[in-house]
Amino acid sequence: MAASSEIPSAVLDALPLLTVGQRVLLPGALMQVFISRPAGVRLVTDRLWRSDGAQSVFVGVLPVAIADATATAAALGSDRDPQASQTASIHQKENGAPRDADADAERQSQRQPSANSASVSSLPTRMPRTAHDHDHDQHPPKGDKPTAAGSAGSAAGGSGGATRGGSDDDASRPIAKFKAPNADPATLTVPAIPAVPKLEISATPDAAFAPLSQLVGEVGTIGRVVRLARIKVGSKMVYNLLLEGQCRFGVVAVRMDPFMVAQACQLELVFTPSQGALPPPTPGVEAMLYDSIRQLLKLLASRAPTLAGFDRIVDQVPLARIVDLLMANMDLSFVDRVSTLRELNVPLRFERALALIQRQVSRLQTALEVPAPRGSLVGQLVKMARNAKDGKTDDEGNNSSSTPPSIGDANKDQDDADVEALETRIKALNLPEEVAPVVMRELAKLKRLHPQSSERQVYFSYLEVIADLPWNTLTEDVLDLQKAQADLDHDHHGLAKVKKRILECLAVRKLRNDMKGPIICLVGPPGVGKTSLGRSIASTLGRKFQRIALGGMHDEAEIRGHRLTYVGAMPGRVMQAIRRSGSKNPVLLLDEIDKLGKDVRGDPASALLEVLDPEQNCQFSDHYLHVPFDLSKALFICTANRMSSIPAPLLDRMEVIELPGYTLDEKAHIATRHLIPKQLKEHGLVPQNLDIPSDIVQTIIQRYTREAGVRNLEREIAAVCRATAVRIVQASTTAPASVGSHPASPTDSVQPLVVDDALLEDVLGAPKFDDEIHERVSVPGVATGLVWTANGGGILFVEATSMGGKGRLTLTGQLGDVIKESAQIALTWLKAHATALPPNSPAVFPTSAQPGTAVVRNLLENTDIHVHFPAGAIPKDGPSAGITLVTVMVSLMSGKVVRADTAMTGEVTLSGLVLPVGGIKEKVIAAHRAGIKRVILPHRNSKDLAEIPATVKSSLDIVLVKTVQEVLDAAFDGGSPLVGVFSSRL
Repeated sequence: MAASSEIPSAVLDALPLLTVGQRVLLPGALMQVFISRPAGVRLVTDRLWRSDGAQSVFVGVLPVAIADATATAAALGSDRDPQASQTASIHQKENGAPRDADADAERQSQRQPSANSASVSSLPTRMPRTAHDHDHDQHPPKGDKPTAAGSAGSAAGGSGGATRGGSDDDASRPIAKFKAPNADPATLTVPAIPAVPKLEISATPDAAFAPLSQLVGEVGTIGRVVRLARIKVGSKMVYNLLLEGQCRFGVVAVRMDPFMVAQACQLELVFTPSQGALPPPTPGVEAMLYDSIRQLLKLLASRAPTLAGFDRIVDQVPLARIVDLLMANMDLSFVDRVSTLRELNVPLRFERALALIQRQVSRLQTALEVPAPRGSLVGQLVKMARNAKDGKTDDEGNNSSSTPPSIGDANKDQDDADVEALETRIKALNLPEEVAPVVMRELAKLKRLHPQSSERQVYFSYLEVIADLPWNTLTEDVLDLQKAQADLDHDHHGLAKVKKRILECLAVRKLRNDMKGPIICLVGPPGVGKTSLGRSIASTLGRKFQRIALGGMHDEAEIRGHRLTYVGAMPGRVMQAIRRSGSKNPVLLLDEIDKLGKDVRGDPASALLEVLDPEQNCQFSDHYLHVPFDLSKALFICTANRMSSIPAPLLDRMEVIELPGYTLDEKAHIATRHLIPKQLKEHGLVPQNLDIPSDIVQTIIQRYTREAGVRNLEREIAAVCRATAVRIVQASTTAPASVGSHPASPTDSVQPLVVDDALLEDVLGAPKFDDEIHERVSVPGVATGLVWTANGGGILFVEATSMGGKGRLTLTGQLGDVIKESAQIALTWLKAHATALPPNSPAVFPTSAQPGTAVVRNLLENTDIHVHFPAGAIPKDGPSAGITLVTVMVSLMSGKVVRADTAMTGEVTLSGLVLPVGGIKEKVIAAHRAGIKRVILPHRNSKDLAEIPATVKSSLDIVLVKTVQEVLDAAFDGGSPLVGVFSSRL
């Protein structure tokens, strides 16, 4: 049974009033009011804004204007110009506009209110027109604006005009009047409402009230302020009120203080939802009204399937409240709405509502093609149903429950069809035992959610991801070793170590089908084919290929995914790649794993520990999925330029395969077999158009590109192809067409272009690299060292000079601490063995005290040494320049020139030992690429010589040394300049 309540007497004794012009607030409906006039602002600031909570404040809302201009300025609810509102009329002209001032004044004079008493103030006696009189008045007046709950007729409206009343009998029935009590105490009896018990109210005008005769006896609605906001429009402050109608009230007396305050009389109780069923309708008008309302909702549901099932709300909400909601939201005129408000005789109100609803049903039946409305009526009915079910509302009049009315099976819309299709896909997945219960539980949640719920799309997207994942889909591997070897050799030249590992994987896979996928890390300089090798491996195995770029990634959620509760959540990169591949065992290339970042959002490298661990990735749990997924079948291939920047725990989980830079012969082979045909095809050329001899390819490699890979080589070949394309097009446009000839491709009639040195320099410009080793290493104090970077190996010149000073050592070239320490060690070693310098060296001079004898000058006290590493923009560090620094200083102090065809690398100790260093393969290949003939290496690096290509080793003289003395013997023509140096050996 629906419960009801009374407005507190303290509120009724001093109820602030708002007049809203030709707008009507009915019980249960919502209305939005903007207030900007001074008196209205005073009402807000004094009674509403300063209250403990605006949601607990009541305001009387009257759908009238005031004849008195001063009173009009005070009644700021309608926010009109006082001069424009001179009368209190609720009627309209035949065209729907308000009557003029004279006609309203005449009508006002007929009311003859008492100036000194609030005894009687009747409503206008003119009856509302029938529907026959309003055929040409199809729209509400301009003043009848939509409420906050939605535009008029948004839910129950439809095309065409509003009905203005019921039958002809209704036209002769006067509107019920509310009579204010006399000065003597009187008892006011409110007509009984079927769902609300009879209410008797005693009201006496207070002597403190100065009656405003224009308003005494008016019927309005007590509205509860559910929201109050302050908005600044330019320099003017505007207050926005959202009011919810509670019940009807009558005005007993009015005073200005400084805004209008009324002594009010409650005419009906406030509806509050509660548990229990409503009594059955009485036969007659009520039963017919129930049937008409259900018929109206059924017609609306036929055009909007989401409205299906709303007819059950009729059984949970009192009929009087449903009628008020329908009248507030149907497309009605101001006269119809105000007549509903002022009709205190409930049976008569039901008769009027029945006529209006039947008229609306008739119009909907003939206009089913009009788009279905989705307005405030739907929201109001949903709220009423929820409140009636739960028996509670929140502070804004909305129910806290999120369970909407269920949608009938016979009227399922497209959303339900999508859910059914998704459910069919999920059931066909054959999910693992630990995953299926979780997914079915989420599916059940989705089916319970309303189609317009914000959570519905979240659950739908989640289940779509689940349905798209290949839980049991595997691609069959191609286990033919000979074919795999041929495919790898066709795609990539060299790289024997990687090819061997892939063939081993295939062999083991053929013997054991359930082998977990290997995790390989390819480390090498840019341009050697790491990424393309991963794609080639996938093609060889017959698996799907997906690339995941890790460079610059800082957020852990990029790997593990975002949790489902976040807005815009999605799975991590790994699960997205699995989803795109459509296979459980793809080849996943984790590109640039050495360039992962780390910040406050987490450490992606740590998140990869689970992904790349064969013992853990079989139960990998993405934050978005929150269910385990088996990644052990996938083949992970990681790429990096250097291992030093990869965290040790992550590096420990991967099988590292180093890819060295290409030799000159390998580059020439790659250019001839792969790069030139590729660029010819991309530029629309054929092999007959361009001829690049092998010696020109060697020239491009040596004088225009010095790199570990072949990217720049491909760019230079592309430049030659572009120049050829220009020549062909120009020749085809200038050649005259022969008679009877047929159009052909421009490439058919042009002679092939043979590239020579002159054409190469014309296209590519002057050579970028010269053979400057012999020129630079031609004076004492200069030597050639070998370096290794992320871009591969290279050569580096080290220069030193001396000058008079105080024994300072200056180092330049953007050096790190380790290389600075190596320079200090080299100088200290030279100082300790300075007596072994030859007598004619610059560091030795005769003294007058001992004629004919050589005395060694203290290098540190009287000579400054400046050591410089060219290419100062490039940071340099590491111990491998130790023996090069010793050689440079010995050359400087002895005056002897280091051999120009010799390069060296190795760490030196104070005792003169040469220790091993890394990157030997890359350094030796770089020396060969630069034209070096002799290379000095630590003896303990002899094991690394096996990795050097045979063609490189055969063209180099590799000298293995253990001590500094052996280094000096190999670096200078004629042996070491030092004599009698003690050599320590390991």
